[in-house]
Amino acid sequence: MHPAGAGRRFENIFVSERNLLQNPVSTFLFQNADGTTNRVSTPDPGLVLIQSESLKGLFLPGPVNLFRTPTLWNVKNTAPYFHDNSAKTLEQVMEHYQLYLPLSDQEAIDIVAFLKLL
Repeated sequence: MHPAGAGRRFENIFVSERNLLQNPVSTFLFQNADGTTNRVSTPDPGLVLIQSESLKGLFLPGPVNLFRTPTLWNVKNTAPYFHDNSAKTLEQVMEHYQLYLPLSDQEAIDIVAFLKLL
């Protein structure tokens, strides 16, 4: 169980940073408590637009590029994958994860086989 509670886990798995589908990039200004602002450019604002209240084009600090992690139940029938639909197969999902995790090709094959059993 995640400390935030069931259904409240959000993660960044670097899909937004890769932007394989070349989604349009938007720039957001975040107003800090000290009055300064941060500029963030991203194709996926993630939670920031859900949790923040806009004020004259500025947003309160919030998570960017984070998305709710869905259940894996019956995942073999839910393609395409990732919030931007950039992975068409479970094999493509594992190729993405292999960029960031130390998974061998055999481990990736085994994980895909397991996911197809769910």
